[in-house]
Amino acid sequence: MLSVVLNVIDVVNKIKLRETALPVLYFHRVLAADCDFCPDDWQASNFELLIEKLTKYFSLLSLEEALYRLENKILPRNALCLTFDDGYIDNYEIAAPIIESAGGKASFFVATQGTEKGYLWNDELMEVLKKQQNTNSNTAA
Repeated sequence: MLSVVLNVIDVVNKIKLRETALPVLYFHRVLAADCDFCPDDWQASNFELLIEKLTKYFSLLSLEEALYRLENKILPRNALCLTFDDGYIDNYEIAAPIIESAGGKASFFVATQGTEKGYLWNDELMEVLKKQQNTNSNTAA
C-alpha cells in the first residue's frame, strides 16, 4: 500500500511540479524492548519486520547518495531514505545492523549535546518521571 501511495505522489510531482519525489522516513530510536516512556519508538523485532518489507519494495539509500542521484537525474523510481535524529546509541547497536543486514543504507544525525553530556534533555525528563513513578509506587504500597 505504501508503495502505491508513493508512486502516486511521484507521478503527481512529476506532472504538476516537474520534479521527482524523494520520500524520507525519519526515526529517533529503535529499542531492544518495550519502554513505557517511549511508546512511539520502534522495538527491534518490529523494526526488523519493517525493514524487511521496505527492502522488498524500495531501494534504501543514504540521504547523501539519494541527493546525488536526484541531482544527476539517476534516482531510482523506488528510492527511499531512512534518517535517524539525535544519535542514540541504539541507532548504532540495533538499527544500523538491521538495515545493513537487509542490504539497505540510512543516514544518522547526531546531536552534539548528547555526545558531550552522554544524554539529551528529554532523557533527563524521562529519568525524573521514572523516579516519580517509583516514588508513587513505593508510597502506595
